[in-house]
Amino acid sequence: MSNLPPDRMIRTDLLFPLQVPPLKSFHEEARFFGATRHDSHRNVRLHAAVDLLGTIGTKVYAMADGITGEFAPSFYTKKDQAVAILHGNMTVRYCEIKVHPKFQYAGVMVKAGEEIGAISVLAESNSSMLHLEMYDTITPYHLTVYPPAGGQFRRAGTLVNPTSMVEQAARNSCISLPPPAAKQRK
Repeated sequence: MSNLPPDRMIRTDLLFPLQVPPLKSFHEEARFFGATRHDSHRNVRLHAAVDLLGTIGTKVYAMADGITGEFAPSFYTKKDQAVAILHGNMTVRYCEIKVHPKFQYAGVMVKAGEEIGAISVLAESNSSMLHLEMYDTITPYHLTVYPPAGGQFRRAGTLVNPTSMVEQAARNSCISLPPPAAKQRK
């Protein structure tokens, strides 16, 4: 079994990044933090985020006041983007979205609840989501790390399990998260 980063609360005052619940639970299938992934060369890595499924165009909002850091014009495919935002004592990377042009530059101030982009489509999978990564760091740069460095997640060593903080953010924003689908009996 892998050694997952701890699921711990860095902040309890975050807002949920969507104004609607995700379409499915991020606790199951391949959407949960630590889920196994395979790249095009059949190398195994672990999922470094929770995926909040949504429809294309669903607006994405800053979880807290902050300042933009690294912008990725092509995060996973050529059609989606990512932006890392330093929120005080932590960094959140909002991925697989279309980032608002205003936030495509480092050093831009962001207010909690401000629209930072919208969910876009992933051409290869024909799915749409907010891929949400969190880091216990005040350096919102160089978060993806390629082998041989980067560990099981291929991310900076400050990566944290965002599950508890995303659940708390949903409570803070009065968003009812969908429950995991019932396990089917054999």
